Amino acid sequence: DDVDSAIESLEREGENIDGLRCEVEAILAIDGVAELFDSKWKVMNEAEIFDGKGRAYRPDRVMISKETKEVVVVDYKFGEYTDEAHVKYQRQVGSYVRLIGDMGYDAKGAILYASERKLFVL
Repeated sequence: DDVDSAIESLEREGENIDGLRCEVEAILAIDGVAELFDSKWKVMNEAEIFDGKGRAYRPDRVMISKETKEVVVVDYKFGEYTDEAHVKYQRQVGSYVRLIGDMGYDAKGAILYASERKLFVL
């Protein structure tokens, strides 16, 4: 719902938005992605979470259901997909999911490869 206003805001700030709307719409068309931007979520971007040893982690997006204890952690990737990197990212997001699960939430993770147009739900 915010695509138009977000793009207009970027344009007012002097950003080059050529092709941006098409790119955003293509990403939102990936199966499962539009749900990640549904208004049913309270969203925290780059919010820090801490482990039991005081180490800070900063996932790209943490979404908390406004109705349940469901949480989805989303990490965005803009580079080229490789199997090796994907394994690393799965561990990274898995760590975030475990930390949030330890807080009593029903957590799951997702990795969105925007330029590759792929979404992996963990």
